[in-house]
Amino acid sequence: MRRVILAGALVLLTAAAATASAQMAAPKQMKSMRAVTNPTMLIQDRNTQFELLPSMRAAAHEQNGHTSHTLVSASPQSVFTKTSLGVAFNHSLQVYVIMTGEISFKLKANVAPSSLSPAQYPGLTLLVAPDIFVAKAQTPAEFVNLYKSLAGNANFEWVEPFVMYGGLVH
Repeated sequence: MRRVILAGALVLLTAAAATASAQMAAPKQMKSMRAVTNPTMLIQDRNTQFELLPSMRAAAHEQNGHTSHTLVSASPQSVFTKTSLGVAFNHSLQVYVIMTGEISFKLKANVAPSSLSPAQYPGLTLLVAPDIFVAKAQTPAEFVNLYKSLAGNANFEWVEPFVMYGGLVH
């Protein structure tokens, strides 16, 4: 009797598996990948390429307690503000992202916090004592230069740009 039940269960599982795979839809044609348009505005964060878009900003709109952002044109020299944030394109995920201009980083254990110069790192602020800091760039070009300077510095354990996904209407 057990053999009959096990055989019946095996037949049902095999039939269910065959039916499930038969219902899978073929993948649709992949959409074309967006190419890098300005290599001078690229940063590499871990395995992700972000291309800052200097002539774009994310303009904030608040409605019913929710904030959304719209892509708008801007001067490449205009500064990041709370209502006009930076925009980048994540080439790995093929999506637009919002950037505040902030970059956080952690000092290595043997590096003294007093060795950091506010003149070298704009908006330098201690985020988590004693060794995690944030610096804030004002424009896209300053952001790229600051990020590359931080990422190329052997005194830092890690460097990470502040990036927001979602809430961007374009």
